[in-house]
Amino acid sequence: PKCKSWNFSKSLLCDYENRKKTLVPIPKPSFEKMEYVKKYLKPRTVGVFARNRAMYGRNLDGAFYQKLINLLKDMDYNVIWLGEKCSVLPCPDSSIVDFSQNPEAQDLELTLAILSQLEFTIQFWTASTRLASMVNTPWLLFESPDQLAGGGQEGTRIRLTSE
Repeated sequence: PKCKSWNFSKSLLCDYENRKKTLVPIPKPSFEKMEYVKKYLKPRTVGVFARNRAMYGRNLDGAFYQKLINLLKDMDYNVIWLGEKCSVLPCPDSSIVDFSQNPEAQDLELTLAILSQLEFTIQFWTASTRLASMVNTPWLLFESPDQLAGGGQEGTRIRLTSE
């Protein structure tokens, strides 16, 4: 309506209460994929998603993530680096698994198989919570209030993908 055109489709993220009623849950990762990804995982593994997009200036640098990785290691966690190859910060620590650059990361079922076996995920200003939510993995999200409760999409994504 703002552009004086009535030829438009409603977004998947609008009217989420009604959309949620018609969502079809994704299938759980297969046993084979769950077993296959164990080669990337150690006990007490945590997933870290690190945003690296040009817009909005909400990226944190590699030094921040190295401190986070060190903190997690000090707490006896293992870390796996996750994210879309095109929008993830380069992994700052060569001692952890960088799944984001692995060609297998293009396989959504493999990614979900990994996520489903993590203790939790951590993300700063990135929308990866929906993937963790799809496989019932706890997540920690650091996000602006507007994205969660205002006009942003992240709050709607969380409501759509969380039980």
